[in-house]
Amino acid sequence: MWAHYTDSHKGIAIGFDVLDNLLFKIDYVESRITPEADVDHSKAAMVGLVVKLLRTKHKEWPYEDEYRLVRPLENCNQKGDKFFAALNEKTRLEEVILGARYQGCQCEKLESDLKSAGVKYRTAHAEFKGFRMTT
Repeated sequence: MWAHYTDSHKGIAIGFDVLDNLLFKIDYVESRITPEADVDHSKAAMVGLVVKLLRTKHKEWPYEDEYRLVRPLENCNQKGDKFFAALNEKTRLEEVILGARYQGCQCEKLESDLKSAGVKYRTAHAEFKGFRMTT
């Protein structure tokens, strides 16, 4: 996953503790989703399609065992063209893992700030006798 999502280990992974009832499990399917014929004429059909798309990935990705949390944009803070959801007791930041090739900050200050907030802070690296990433 580090190679897929963090620009070949240059990014970060952020771990959250999220209430189970806020998450939905991804369905892994063989074929692309085909919209219903009335999707252009029915708001309910369009919403149904969007929900289905948010919950679906191709069958080649099940090793991710992905769950998702979707937040309405109106519940987020907007800064320019980006939207940020507030963390709270239902979505708590638990850990930050820097990629093995991460080079983006004053890491000592970041580590100090995160640890003082009770957040685990680690750096990923390749294991010595295998191919997995460890921390």
